[in-house]
Amino acid sequence: MNKARLALVLATWMAPALTLAQEPVTAKRTRPPKQLKRVDLPEPHYTPYAPPAASELPADAEIKIIQKGDTLWDLAKTNLGDPYYWPQIWEANRYITDPRWIYPGDPLVIPRPMAITEIAPAGGETPIDLSNLAQPEPMAKAVDVYCSTYILVGRQKTKSHAKAKTSAVAPAQPIKPTLEELGYAADGDFRNGVPGAWVPWASSAADVESAEAMAGGASKEDVLRAGPARIVQSEYDLDRLTFATGDVVYLNRGEEDGVSAGKEYFVVREADLVYHPRTLAFYGLAMQHVGRLKVLCTQGRTATAVLEDVCTPITAGDLIQEFESIPIPLVSEYHPSATHCGPVKPAVAGTIVYAREARVSVAEEDIVNIDLGADDHLQPGDLLTVYRPNSAGNLLPDRILGDAVVLTVEPRSATVKIVYSRDAIRPGDQVALR
Repeated sequence: MNKARLALVLATWMAPALTLAQEPVTAKRTRPPKQLKRVDLPEPHYTPYAPPAASELPADAEIKIIQKGDTLWDLAKTNLGDPYYWPQIWEANRYITDPRWIYPGDPLVIPRPMAITEIAPAGGETPIDLSNLAQPEPMAKAVDVYCSTYILVGRQKTKSHAKAKTSAVAPAQPIKPTLEELGYAADGDFRNGVPGAWVPWASSAADVESAEAMAGGASKEDVLRAGPARIVQSEYDLDRLTFATGDVVYLNRGEEDGVSAGKEYFVVREADLVYHPRTLAFYGLAMQHVGRLKVLCTQGRTATAVLEDVCTPITAGDLIQEFESIPIPLVSEYHPSATHCGPVKPAVAGTIVYAREARVSVAEEDIVNIDLGADDHLQPGDLLTVYRPNSAGNLLPDRILGDAVVLTVEPRSATVKIVYSRDAIRPGDQVALR
């Protein structure tokens, strides 16, 4: 690329958009805009912005309605063919004052991608070599995000989290196991007798009869559908105890539960009870992703599915939950945290609460869970410094142990990958947003 073409690119994107586009993914964080207000068009939703009315949109423009999970980066990749064209979408929708925060229901004008043509350099000009510019690099592999753990958090962390929003119309709930469905109280106590929490479907038909007896004479169908959504059997009936990719299995949910042919689900499994390593109080239940399945057909209140990806052998009794594609986080110009200048009272800090298989120490490439999440404004791709507080408190620096990247977030927890470690890392060590 030469100087003339570079100038054209700069003029096209404009200075404010260029600044945001070139900085590393985690270089600058902003808080979400406040004072949400109800907007009734194109459909009722809440937004902090003042989106244009339908009559104010260009008549010949392509209009997209923002959906949950959309980002300007992804929308540019899908509609303009290159995620780096996201400033062009922002430029066409300047009612959005902060491109990091867009809201489902708001309209977006999708511009035609700007055509950039080569311009021959003027006499004596030397082309600029941009081949060495840093490009965003994936910080994880697919197996890291699709075979990871997450935590069903028990007790509320703060009083503000305990306040539930009420709605006149309860929305349809996606299939996802809860602590209550699995037979656990919010403080971690296991409550015997919860239907579906103890039925060992993989063993024998006698277990079903036992379950019927314990359920007070309930029908086989009631016993089959009791508890959370799960795999209850395979096409091999009781001849096979474990299943692999390509095997056909049966689910205890069907069309009336929102299950339909072609729909995909994660397969997950209860792993360990998690107690916060710093307070020793019950924190939640670690859940392990063990695979993915696709529904072939439904039989009213049950369904037939095929296992598409298996992380570890799957058994009857394994749970299912809604599938969603998980993007691999990209980070630009990653450099390890400074070794001897540790964070002291960082603005956003948390604790490693669980390591897969309840390991007591981890290192580079391992996956762990922390007690920060979306409620703390954590996002996939955020970089974290892992450190151990000094026993002398703030009088002496903390000990820097390594770095981690956020893979996925739940409201009050997150799954992260250790991308660099200079010493063993263990549950109870702290993390701070870089």
